[in-house]
Amino acid sequence: MSIQSQLPQGWAPFGNSFSRWFGRTMLSLFGWTVKGELPNEKKLMFAVAPHTSNWDFPIGLCVMFGLGFKVNWLGKHSLFVWPLKSIFESWGGIPVYRHSPKGFVEQVADQFNTHERLHIAIAPEGTRSKVGKLKTGFLRIARSADVPVFRVAIDYKQKAVVFGDLFYPTDDLEADERNCYEYYKQYEGRFPEKY
Repeated sequence: MSIQSQLPQGWAPFGNSFSRWFGRTMLSLFGWTVKGELPNEKKLMFAVAPHTSNWDFPIGLCVMFGLGFKVNWLGKHSLFVWPLKSIFESWGGIPVYRHSPKGFVEQVADQFNTHERLHIAIAPEGTRSKVGKLKTGFLRIARSADVPVFRVAIDYKQKAVVFGDLFYPTDDLEADERNCYEYYKQYEGRFPEKY
């Protein structure tokens, strides 16, 4: 997919000509490309991995700006303070309250259930440190909200953001986690030893 590619039918354009120019220019300047296609789905859980570096977030933002589509992303509520709150929210940020009576999975599933169209990105590892497995929250959210998981990789080896396939979680969380973990092993994070 070239950075100038059209969005699938039904995807609302995001940003303006400057933000698209900025995203494409930054990706091009640093040698990054986008591979694959965005699926034409009203609701998606973007599972983005391997997540081994703080640079993953700005690369993801540049892809979103460059292609002109909006993906919401989750951040701990303490990040959403003035003066960053309005910027993060305009970029698709959704604050998550870790100590809420509603658990994380339920909070995010509620977001899916209250919107007609929603795409949320999450890092399945939940951290940039080596964990040896993925957290299952993204699978539980997708299962609870009945949305597919769109597997997206940030591959530093080929300097590409790879739009992969749709994964449909089953009742076997352990098998699903292993399936997704093995899938992402074909890609290389900025610090491969941390995956």
